[in-house]
Amino acid sequence: MDANQFQQACFSQLIELFKQSKLNKSSQRDKGRVEGFIFAGRSLGLITEQQAQELMQKAHIQVFGQTIEEKQAADKKRQLAIENDDFSYFDVPTIERIKP
Repeated sequence: MDANQFQQACFSQLIELFKQSKLNKSSQRDKGRVEGFIFAGRSLGLITEQQAQELMQKAHIQVFGQTIEEKQAADKKRQLAIENDDFSYFDVPTIERIKP
């Protein structure tokens, strides 16, 4: 397996992991398996940390339609709204809340 094939395999695994996460069906085991695969590739010189981060962002955007940071910020806003009983947050349609 060359570096390009490895990176394609990483991307496929990340897509599947994020799809499962979106459905609330991912597990720590699945996440650990992908992390281990990427770690092995880094150890073998098939992928750099930067390339791995770029693949994660690309896969995340493909599945969720936003970067990891944007999704984390949106999740934090939602959690704060729940904690503060600010249900007006949910008056805005989801499609509008997730727009970057």
